[in-house]
Amino acid sequence: MRSLIKNILLIGGLSVLLFSCEKDGKKQEFYYPEPTVHGIYPTSGYTLSQVAISGENFGERLEPVSVFFGDKEAEIVSCKNNRIVVVVPKDAVSSEVMLKVWQYEFDNVGKFTVMSKPTITSVSSSNEESALFAAEGDVITITGISFGTEKENVTVKIGTKTAEIISVQDEEIQVKAPAGYGLGTVSLTIKGYETLGTCLLEPAYTGDLTAFALKNSSQPFTTTDDALDDVWGIPTDWLFNEKFYYQENGSRVLIRPLIFDGNNPDGCISFLCNMWSNVNHKEHPLDNAKMYQVVTLPAGKYTIKWSVPECNTLGGNFGTIIGVTKGNATLPDLVQENGWTPADESVFVEDASGKKTYFRITDNIVLFDKERGPVDYSMDMQLTETTQVTIGFVVNISLSKGGNVNISKMVVERVN
Repeated sequence: MRSLIKNILLIGGLSVLLFSCEKDGKKQEFYYPEPTVHGIYPTSGYTLSQVAISGENFGERLEPVSVFFGDKEAEIVSCKNNRIVVVVPKDAVSSEVMLKVWQYEFDNVGKFTVMSKPTITSVSSSNEESALFAAEGDVITITGISFGTEKENVTVKIGTKTAEIISVQDEEIQVKAPAGYGLGTVSLTIKGYETLGTCLLEPAYTGDLTAFALKNSSQPFTTTDDALDDVWGIPTDWLFNEKFYYQENGSRVLIRPLIFDGNNPDGCISFLCNMWSNVNHKEHPLDNAKMYQVVTLPAGKYTIKWSVPECNTLGGNFGTIIGVTKGNATLPDLVQENGWTPADESVFVEDASGKKTYFRITDNIVLFDKERGPVDYSMDMQLTETTQVTIGFVVNISLSKGGNVNISKMVVERVN
């Protein structure tokens, strides 16, 4: 290995002699022996993974050490006398690794090959009821890119349970669903790099199904982009009908239903229309605007819960429901008859008594009270077979005086 020594070397070329002055003016001498580099490990991997440089006489201090992958400087994790650990830069490409310790420079520590990161594009199960149900022994197929072909490099988990690997191809991995995982996200780890897929459900599982049934339904909420005016956000994972959009300069613009403010630093679903929020809705009311998610659930008895920190109006149209309907995007419009009621109740699922599964949120005024906290509500439903359902809101709030409905948390529980 060739080393480039750019400064004057003393002590037979084996050490650097440095001087410093003490308070009394006397000079102290420090000798730094020339390091010896043995190599790097591993010689291939992913960006942001760790690489070790082995050798001798590196010292114990971080500040004199610099490592480059090509022209990209790496973060130094640790430095021991015989081992330096670094993080591969996020924008690194396959290149020579260069090392500098004090004045000693090594321009060919080793060649590091940056591998393409594994990416999951879909996850599906062989379960006959749903591709997102997986009972023990069901075959789960993970498709994507850059998986490689070596079984020993691959670990697949559902939640915390490890799945038995059946086969590994560069664009497809098949595993057997483990027992007792309940529900959980599919995680794929290849050579230490982890990537996540879809959440799967063990069909017999009872308890909190929110992670499977409703995404991004509680604080802290996640957004698709930066908040408008640092206040109004678009939540990930939710769908909207056309009534949630307006036209501006030839483009569809979504009325943003997430608010971030002093009362809700982690975000809150907020259906709000008034002049204060005009920067968001630009004088467009919420008129049968629908926000929802679609999921397939196994047969069973369920409880839907939600928390309302605020629900108030100053006048004008004010009608909002939460409901669960059969099918995809099937929430009906509301009509103003004896309050705000669904135009078609037949599409809603029912509870065990035959009551339709929807709730008129705006029938209950809730004033914001930080000490009290949100007011909690719930409703039940019963599915007699595996059913695709739509869970969401139908909103009518006018600009005349206006009002708001805020939801900070939603939960889906399967009772049996």
